[in-house]
Amino acid sequence: MSENILVAKLREQSGKGPARKLRVQGELPAVVYAKDQQTLSVSICPKETVKLFLGPLRRNVLVNLKIEGPKPANKLVMMKDRQLHPPMTLFQVYEYLHNTY
Repeated sequence: MSENILVAKLREQSGKGPARKLRVQGELPAVVYAKDQQTLSVSICPKETVKLFLGPLRRNVLVNLKIEGPKPANKLVMMKDRQLHPPMTLFQVYEYLHNTY
């Protein structure tokens, strides 16, 4: 079994405006949720993400998310939800769940 690694950058701002600016820069906004932990807002590379989730397992993939920023971290996550832009079939937002097992 190959290891699925996705690099993410921690972002300070959240909301509609900063997410639009990220998309213009060629990045995707994403959110990492974890039980009893603070929610993390990150940005990810859309090409790597699409490549990862178009495999045979699609959404049911455990991903080692390497978060770059002031406090680098590695989190094992699974995709919870994604939002698509209907006419263009482009991904807009990803949401991940941190596995604490």
